[in-house]
Amino acid sequence: MKKIININLSSRLIPIEDSAYEILRQYLDSLKRYFSQEDGADEIVSDIESRIAEIFQDKLRKGAHCITDADVQEVKTSMGTPEQFDQDAKTGASAETGNQSQPGADPYYYTRPRKRFYRDPEAKILGGVCGGLGAYFNIDPLVFRIIFALLAIGGFGTGIVVYFIIWIATPEAFTAAEKLEMRGERVDVNNIKNAVQEEMNAFKQRVGSMGDDFKNFSQGRGKQFGKEAGNAINGFVIGLRNVLVFLTKGLFMFVAVVVLLSMIAALIGVTFFSEALSVKDIFLAEGAQSFLFWPTIVLLFGVPIVSIVIYLLRKTSGVGQPNKYAGMSLGFLWLLGIVFGIWLLASVFKDFNAEWKNPRETFYIRQPSNGKLILRAQEDMLGTDRHWFFGHDLRVLDDTTIVNDVHIRIEESSNNDFQVFIVKKSRGRNVADAKRYISLLRFVPEQQDSVLIIPNGFALAKNASYRNQEVVLIIQCRWVKV
Repeated sequence: MKKIININLSSRLIPIEDSAYEILRQYLDSLKRYFSQEDGADEIVSDIESRIAEIFQDKLRKGAHCITDADVQEVKTSMGTPEQFDQDAKTGASAETGNQSQPGADPYYYTRPRKRFYRDPEAKILGGVCGGLGAYFNIDPLVFRIIFALLAIGGFGTGIVVYFIIWIATPEAFTAAEKLEMRGERVDVNNIKNAVQEEMNAFKQRVGSMGDDFKNFSQGRGKQFGKEAGNAINGFVIGLRNVLVFLTKGLFMFVAVVVLLSMIAALIGVTFFSEALSVKDIFLAEGAQSFLFWPTIVLLFGVPIVSIVIYLLRKTSGVGQPNKYAGMSLGFLWLLGIVFGIWLLASVFKDFNAEWKNPRETFYIRQPSNGKLILRAQEDMLGTDRHWFFGHDLRVLDDTTIVNDVHIRIEESSNNDFQVFIVKKSRGRNVADAKRYISLLRFVPEQQDSVLIIPNGFALAKNASYRNQEVVLIIQCRWVKV
């Protein structure tokens, strides 16, 4: 029993007997040696391999388990061998006649093959559909172009739709073998060689004619036209450059003024409004953070304001180049502001490293006389006071900060009594800091008989920073099953 191997032939996976593979390899090597001195030898052999792979795949699709010795011999007979080419050259007979006279030849390969419909890349205007139809029906492609144009105009776009459907569904004749099939010519080694070389010669002629045309044009009228066109383009480019420079300068001046006014307004707001200072106090801890705040603000906003003012004054007064030492000093100060800003942000972020949750604190209540405990939110009495809202979760007043991060959790009581517990959470640079922030948190519900009034937030002391504090109110009651 012969061994079956898988080979890669022209990017196609082909199962073949090992003895058949040896015959195929010797055949391809003989073709490479035979065409080694021909123009486009590599492309010729590549197209031959592609054709052989197509024949093998067709046999496999029809039910063959693998490619056998007989299949390879059949391909050699149909495609031709170098020995046959040499014999035909000596006798003066055509390769086609010599091949057909051999005994045992399969008539399937030597009768005129059926045409296959491809898109013709050499006669295409758009996709090569009309060229392929012309080659298939032996009709001038112009006839099909006229038909599609009439269908597109008088058939409400039908011609365009049909054309694109054929374009998408039909492959293009890429290899020499596919072009031979498109024209209905027999696909053998000689014809593939002639097709490849004809295509190469046609390409060389096109390139040569283009070079001659360009040379003649460049030495005559083209030279004069190029000079005139160059002058016109040069003038247009200079004018366009001047317009763009003018518009860019005007736009930059406008943006500089807007940025200047915005920075001045921001600096004034941060400096003089107490609300901004209050926000600074609740986010920045005392010490290095509070110390770095003002140098960071002044350098980040003040230096650009000074730079823009100097630039506008220089432009309006017509002063020449600025003092380079002043520019270097301003740049250094602004970079120093960036360093301070990064330092400040890193210090604030470190204050959120650790988290602490204190044990449950019992909030003692009197058991309601009617056996029901009603929860009611405390009326907000701060609506008329001056404060800021940050997503309605953080309100800053003159002397304190209200945080609306209160959660209520209902649990089952271990007895029939109502019980209330308070759990406080906070973050800090370490656990000790988190505990300290919890101690500065004030949250006190109020009971009025059967009503438990829950504050709408908890207060932070004036010297306490906001570090993601949170309160959880736990209410234990008896479950009532329905």
